Amino acid sequence: MKIKLLLISICYLVLSGCSIVAPSYQAQVENVNLLKVVKKDVDVNTVKVDKKKNSISLRGTKLVSPYEESYGRYIETAITEELKKAQLHNPLSPRKLKATIVENDIDATGISTGEGIISVEFVIQEDGKSLFKKTITANSSWESSFMGAIAIQNAQMSYPKLVQQLLENLYKDQDFISSLQ
Repeated sequence: MKIKLLLISICYLVLSGCSIVAPSYQAQVENVNLLKVVKKDVDVNTVKVDKKKNSISLRGTKLVSPYEESYGRYIETAITEELKKAQLHNPLSPRKLKATIVENDIDATGISTGEGIISVEFVIQEDGKSLFKKTITANSSWESSFMGAIAIQNAQMSYPKLVQQLLENLYKDQDFISSLQ
């Protein structure tokens, strides 16, 4: 019986693979403050992501989104939370923010430095008319290690910071601000 239970446990671990969950996004006060110049509310549509860009590998360990294992939902949740804090989110707004993840990667292979990049094409439409369309990119780097456990944990913790930088870059974009004036 014990051998059977052990075999079942091993099979489960092998089939489930090694994966860790990215930390949930917390709305950033700095980003919310950047939105104070915006006058018009907006709704956030589903953020699109293809299968390849929805997969991040950290030295063989899969990093998954805490939001339905979708990085599209991660970005959507982050934007929605910050818009809510800035009192700019309105599901009934005629303005719709749409987005597609173009690039999404964390590199934990560096011996002393890890790097991340995310690029998202953002579109704001009102009544079918495009008010804003631009690809926004964020890069980040952090201290890494030759030791896999340290490198993986540092890379895991870097993802929310990468998204924070992406949204900061979006909110600082003058064309974005103008589209919601």
